[in-house]
This record gives sequence, C-alpha cells and structure tokens, in this order.
Amino acid sequence: MTDPLTDARLAELDRLLAAATPGEWVPVIPPGRKCAAVRCVRADESFYIYLNVDPDMARETVDRWQADARFIAAAHASLPTLLAEVRRLREGADEVRLKAYEEGVAVGREERKDRKST
Repeated sequence: MTDPLTDARLAELDRLLAAATPGEWVPVIPPGRKCAAVRCVRADESFYIYLNVDPDMARETVDRWQADARFIAAAHASLPTLLAEVRRLREGADEVRLKAYEEGVAVGREERKDRKST
C-alpha cells in the first residue's frame, strides 16, 4: 500500500521537481545494446543519466532498466500536471464539503489533518 499523499509530500515533490534539471527528458534505449539512459535536453546543453552499462547483464535486467528509463522520463514530464490535478481535485472536494455542511447535508469526510504533515 502507498503512503497518503499529504500536503507535506506534495510540497516535497514540488521541491524535487524544481531542483531537477529543467527541459525535456527522453529515454535512450539503443537497439541491441545492454544499457539504458535518460537524456536531459535544454536549449543550451544536454546530458545523460545512465542507469547501467554492463554488457554481462541478463536480458530481463536490461529490459527492467530500459523500462525504468522510460518511466523516469515520463514521470518528469507528467509530475507537474499530476500535482496540479491533485490540488484542483482537493479544492473542489473541500468546496463540495463546505457547501454540503452549509446546507446541513451529511457528507462522508476525510479528516483534513490526515493530509497535513504532523
């Protein structure tokens, strides 16, 4: 099971994203080679994050590292949208709860303290 996505965790993900190299991240999977990398592309430079380069790796290990490279690149691109969507949905849920409360309608509640850092 995953840990709850608290406000503190959202802030930590924001910090990690802000500290990471900006620009496009692209998985690099050379055909027939036993390696994987993520290329970070900026207007003024690009560099590679190598996941592993070992010609003796088993095929299943290579496949896993290459899948990891694809995931890392996709996560970097998707994280800003996902964080914004979580916040948008939470705000909407809070507004619905408030309106229901004001109208005296019982609504299932998740305690707000569960999402805040302790």
